[in-house]
Amino acid sequence: MRIYILRHGKAEGIAADGSDAGRRLTPEGREAVRAVLLRARAVRAAPELILSSPLQRAIETAELAREILSCTGEVEPTSALAPSASPYAIWEELRLRRAEFDGVLLVGHQPLIGRLVAFLLNSPSLELMVETAALAAVREETAGAQPRGVLEWPFTPGLAAGQS
Repeated sequence: MRIYILRHGKAEGIAADGSDAGRRLTPEGREAVRAVLLRARAVRAAPELILSSPLQRAIETAELAREILSCTGEVEPTSALAPSASPYAIWEELRLRRAEFDGVLLVGHQPLIGRLVAFLLNSPSLELMVETAALAAVREETAGAQPRGVLEWPFTPGLAAGQS
């Protein structure tokens, strides 16, 4: 299975009432996500399933991915990708569905996304800072209780725009 891991794009600030869940993508955030996804499409990223955090900015990012990567299925929100979730919960959800799909896109939040990439690479003590709108592809090598994957590529908004 190929697992694509995408951090949501830049979002609005927290609302005056302290609410975080309804924060939407900014125009700049949408553009950065679009650039990264167009680059991913150019290298034939093709998820058949998109799982997303239930928070608004992640759902919007996932919908952009569905459109740009021509994924025919609907975006499926899951609490396994909520900011407070664990990489293990996501892995368990993937293991249950691995026979159904060759490619899955996961859309979520930092620091969970950084922890998830490290977990999938069987390096859970590794700390990764994943910037907004960044995307990584991990090829699953082992599907047991502890994953072992290979990082195929990362795309950041700067790389997608041809900047170093």
